[in-house]
Amino acid sequence: MPKFLRVSAALILALSLLASAASAEYAAIGKTTENLRLRAQPSLSSSILTTAPKGASVTITQEELIVTQEGAWYAVVYNGSAGFMSAEWLTVDASGDGLSETGFINEASVNLRALPSIDSDRIRSLTRNTTVQITGVRDGWYAVVHNGDEGFVRADLITLGSPPAASSVSASSLSSGTTHAAALSSLDSAGVTDLRRQLVEETFKYIGTPYRYGQTGPGSFDCSGFTVYIFNKFGYRINRSSADQYRNTGVSVSKGDLLPGDLVYFRTTSANAVTHVGIFIGNGQFIHSSSGRARSVVIDNINTGFYNDRYVGAKRVLPS
Repeated sequence: MPKFLRVSAALILALSLLASAASAEYAAIGKTTENLRLRAQPSLSSSILTTAPKGASVTITQEELIVTQEGAWYAVVYNGSAGFMSAEWLTVDASGDGLSETGFINEASVNLRALPSIDSDRIRSLTRNTTVQITGVRDGWYAVVHNGDEGFVRADLITLGSPPAASSVSASSLSSGTTHAAALSSLDSAGVTDLRRQLVEETFKYIGTPYRYGQTGPGSFDCSGFTVYIFNKFGYRINRSSADQYRNTGVSVSKGDLLPGDLVYFRTTSANAVTHVGIFIGNGQFIHSSSGRARSVVIDNINTGFYNDRYVGAKRVLPS
């Protein structure tokens, strides 16, 4: 059983400031092993800044772990936000050997240098949102390649991942990974109960699972099979078909009052009956097992396009 140190609020603040200051002196890349929350301070009661999906890359900015009564924490930067993540759900390769990560420049103009030092020769200047390939880590700098040029850029001047798109795009056109990350961030801002958060986060584990009529998972689902499977995992038994769910499950809730974890229903055929169901996840989005072109568990929007036109109503099963 590991012994945890009691860390005072003042020390936590000092460590937080140290983590920011150390960003140019130490860097490593970590990978999340589950959906992982980025918190403002190394505490489970601290505010959630965002949530990184399983398999996301983060920059570790401090070599020493912060150990509290609640566990061990890394100071990290994820998607441009600095905070703390539980060390239990991060794998870290401090050596950086054999790295192959995509990142982009997060300042207006950044120098690509021959060696990991501000005194080293400048190879060229890189502008904001320039994509680079990260091949290693050394003394708080990333070894990068861009257009055939190899050099070093300070780790705090690179954000892991791909640069933001030049223009906004609809949820249906986002990649699965980007949609997933956006959904997690939306869930953070919704302020929902732990039960609703846990249920919605559980649904994300099945993104990409094939659609198959009559199946209730976990290897494949039809639309109501997916909702039955998810709710059953949390101790809620709901009707098997989407039409029966809409008639007999939960209580009705207006579209404007939807909460993540509510069930949403649609008429997707010419028949005057409910034929499709999904789970609302916030920010106008829902997750469902689609029999359409995707034929898998996907995230779509209830306020635009196909599903906006065919929306019928919603039911609430979980407590508010």
